[in-house]
Amino acid sequence: MKRTMTVLLVIVALAVWLGTLAARDPGYVLVSYDGATVQSGLWVMLALVTAAIFATYYTIRLFAAGFSMTGKVQRWSQTRKKNRSTNQTGRGLIYLQEGNYARAEKFLVSGAQHHDVSAVNYIAAARTAEARGDAEKRESYLRLALEADPQANLAIGVTAAEMALERGEYQQAIELVNELPQNQRSLKIKRKALFGLNEWESLQSLIPALKKVGDADVDLLERDVMIQVLRLHHKTSIEKLKLYKKASALIRSDLSVVLELVKWTQDESELEPLLRQYINASWQSQVVEKYADMGPATAQRRLKAANKWLKLHDGDGALYYCIGKLSESVGKQDEAQIAYQKGVELGNRQATKSLANLLAFKGDFEKSNEYYRTVLD
Repeated sequence: MKRTMTVLLVIVALAVWLGTLAARDPGYVLVSYDGATVQSGLWVMLALVTAAIFATYYTIRLFAAGFSMTGKVQRWSQTRKKNRSTNQTGRGLIYLQEGNYARAEKFLVSGAQHHDVSAVNYIAAARTAEARGDAEKRESYLRLALEADPQANLAIGVTAAEMALERGEYQQAIELVNELPQNQRSLKIKRKALFGLNEWESLQSLIPALKKVGDADVDLLERDVMIQVLRLHHKTSIEKLKLYKKASALIRSDLSVVLELVKWTQDESELEPLLRQYINASWQSQVVEKYADMGPATAQRRLKAANKWLKLHDGDGALYYCIGKLSESVGKQDEAQIAYQKGVELGNRQATKSLANLLAFKGDFEKSNEYYRTVLD
């Protein structure tokens, strides 16, 4: 309030001063141009000039305000369109998750027109077309996504590969993934596709890359793949043994892998030290029995090792079965019978069966039949 009164007082004082000057001497102004003249008092001319300046200033401001209003209207319209596009995109993604693919496609495509990242809309729309079995539209939306944002080629490629994987088109999924950089997601797709094709050797080659990107269950995969590779008929025993030796310590110590190795490998001289090493490191009754069932070439060496194990594992019936089987293999039937009998007492089925066979060979059929009945029971 005080400020306003001060300004008014200044204006009044200025007006009085100017009025005094005008009354004292009105002045004279003559303007001549191209033969025409205009004359006026000085103060009148100053008032006209001042009025013209103010009129020009406010005219310019009026036009500026008009242009500004037009820009604001345009910005408001663009913001409204973007907000509508965002809402449509969000609604379309919700419908996609719900499985309402027709409505999802409609909202996603409409929302793509003014969306800042319309490639997202087209990628999601491609999934709706895939869910409806429309391959033509699926490919069309993927192309539109790439046109909308060429930098989204990795996301588009991964999406295309995932959809091929879901369709069971494993070879196409692999071809698409091979064109992409290796990361956890692309390698996971390739892993599933190779698994679907039973390409065990290719999967085995992929394992180092999977380990590098930190695949969650790569150890389990490596074990399963090793088992499948050991079952391949076109690989020789030597090749299988080499693969086993190159595997990680975790795989070499896995019981299921070792049992498969024994089952599908016939090279006794190479297999025997591997099994002996495994048994020394990790005692497993099943492996001890497999150690006993190998051929005669290394029987003496295996019998010597088995007798040493008695110091630590004399309560395992599998070990007495092993000693009995190896003793019988080298012609020591009496020692074999004693070992089998001990194995029977410890509840080992293989020892019981072998003792029945040995007694039948010796002619003690009555006792042999008793043990056979025990095996059957």
